[in-house]
Amino acid sequence: MKSMSKLTQSSLFQRAASMLPLPQHPTLRLSRASLESSSFHMAMKLQTSGFHQRITVNDVPEMNQRSLYWPPRFRHLIKDVKVHTPTGLTFFEGRLINQSGQIFEEAHSSALQNRVGRPPDRVRTKFANEEYFVVPTIHAYWHWAVEWLPRVLGMKAISSDVTVLTTFRQPSYVKQGLELAGVSVEYVDKVWINVDSLWIVDKAFFGFIHPDDSSNLREFCKTIASNFESTATLPSKVYVSRKGFARSMSNETELEEWLESVGFAIFRVNEMASLQEQARLFSSAELLVGPTGSSLSNVVFMPPGSKAIELAVWLNNWPECESLSASSGVAHEKVLLKATRSAPYGDGREAIRRLKEIL
Repeated sequence: MKSMSKLTQSSLFQRAASMLPLPQHPTLRLSRASLESSSFHMAMKLQTSGFHQRITVNDVPEMNQRSLYWPPRFRHLIKDVKVHTPTGLTFFEGRLINQSGQIFEEAHSSALQNRVGRPPDRVRTKFANEEYFVVPTIHAYWHWAVEWLPRVLGMKAISSDVTVLTTFRQPSYVKQGLELAGVSVEYVDKVWINVDSLWIVDKAFFGFIHPDDSSNLREFCKTIASNFESTATLPSKVYVSRKGFARSMSNETELEEWLESVGFAIFRVNEMASLQEQARLFSSAELLVGPTGSSLSNVVFMPPGSKAIELAVWLNNWPECESLSASSGVAHEKVLLKATRSAPYGDGREAIRRLKEIL
């Protein structure tokens, strides 16, 4: 593989331009590759009208009067760094230079830094002679589907020669996603590693998906769903259950029984055999209902023009699903349930009453 210093400006731009399909913003302009600082070997600034344009309610009516601003993002190729593999924290010359891959724990978190500590002076495990991208240990399906899988797909589009380094402790959905993405993966059993050439990709806002990543992800989902062979009849109405998981609502069994009586299929994350099966199921869904949680990230599989109804309480009245639905062309409606001491995440009986008014 050519070293980055030997790549011509035109060939570099051609590789980068193929990374993000942007049907909603077809013009892709790239700034000149430049040195951002002594620590950055190369930085590419991807600029489209979408990165600098404030998305208003007129552009995306489903966003329910919310506005988002998507800033430009960078991809950096950094030389000679030390990486804490469980969290993805990366150090250059002893300085922390990226955010953590852990949920709710950014790089400046004192609790996270105290647990990780400083990198050792000498790290024996070294990865050289190739370009690498590190995926930390993932703890929630939403953050894999919305934050990390799109970055893996973007890196593959830049160069098929990039190898993903990750830990053995990954959930099955991460391992399946990496395999289906067709990237080269090397599993690491060391906490600290030294990487000669490491790609770092800026992420979008925490828990949100960038509109361009959404386009990439939807194409990926369409491909893996079409490759899944099955003769089973697919439902058009799906309920994603949180029963047995954290933040589950009270009397959810009664809600499930009522939804089944009106034609819904009940879906539980832990019962799905593969990511392909998941993609195929939701690619046929015209209506999705479910409590706030990682399973609602499956709206990215749904066809444009379909609808997602989110059941939430004020404790988890988060905007992420609304944003993901809008970027996927899926209509979104949020039903706010009452939170009580006995039902802090809502009551299935109230959900039935509220859904009868909608469905």
